[in-house]
Amino acid sequence: MKKRLITGIAILIWIVAVFLLKFYLQAEVLGRKAGSLIFDFCLMIIAVIGAYEMTRALGDKMIKTEKVLAVLFPIAVMPLASLIGMQATVIAMLVAAVVTLSLFVVRYSVATIEGIAYTFLIFCYPTIILALLVAVNHIEMFTNGKIDSFAPLLTTFVVSPLADVFAYTVGSIVKGKKLCPAISPNKTVSGAIGGLIGGTLGGIIAYFVPWLLGAKVHYFSNIGFDLLLFGGLGFVCSVLTEFGDLVESAIKRKLGIKDMGNILPGHGGMMDRIDGLLFASPLMVIVFCVILPLAL
Repeated sequence: MKKRLITGIAILIWIVAVFLLKFYLQAEVLGRKAGSLIFDFCLMIIAVIGAYEMTRALGDKMIKTEKVLAVLFPIAVMPLASLIGMQATVIAMLVAAVVTLSLFVVRYSVATIEGIAYTFLIFCYPTIILALLVAVNHIEMFTNGKIDSFAPLLTTFVVSPLADVFAYTVGSIVKGKKLCPAISPNKTVSGAIGGLIGGTLGGIIAYFVPWLLGAKVHYFSNIGFDLLLFGGLGFVCSVLTEFGDLVESAIKRKLGIKDMGNILPGHGGMMDRIDGLLFASPLMVIVFCVILPLAL
């Protein structure tokens, strides 16, 4: 419990530091704001660690070359997505597909269809999903400053842990019917409801943080619509967070492991912490990079 608390505080400090740097470092480097580039770099580090944990968990189901490709992929894709745009991610994915399929032909005697499939899985989960957040991180550039990226990104990173905390607290106190005992025997329906409440609050809190830092950011002319937007996002993100947690639990159960890694004492691996965030990320991209630019 002590290790988990210390690690949790360290994670919180790191997240706060990265978001403050994004908020205050406005000087441009390579045509991008310095704070946003630091945020992109952190996303890349998360993707690299997550990819490594996936290859480690899959063990001998993948050959060494496939594992190396999976871990190097985010190092190639994330900077391209940051500096060129999301088109670079699509191009990189196509190139990676050709290279990986070519690997199957060249190393036919040792490579397997399953190994190639696992490699593609790691390309997408977590790398491509995290690369989507790069688009949100630089949304100001593509909307002429009409849409601010700070609150949406903060929502993505705040909702998941708050939903987890509320789910654990409410579930421990109320208990009751199990949510999905075949996959995760400790999760309860009451905990899931608590997670939805915590996630909704997380979305509203994320909206007001820029205000506390001195930036009164509006997405609609009426603050009520803004609160409805972020409260709704918090709710849906918490649903996706809980689903992502179940998916990760199912993967671990299939592989016969407890945690995806041990880089975060008391919390397991990086993938154990970002499983919910990964499933919430596409929603933020759809809302802030597709729907809102058309609506505003």
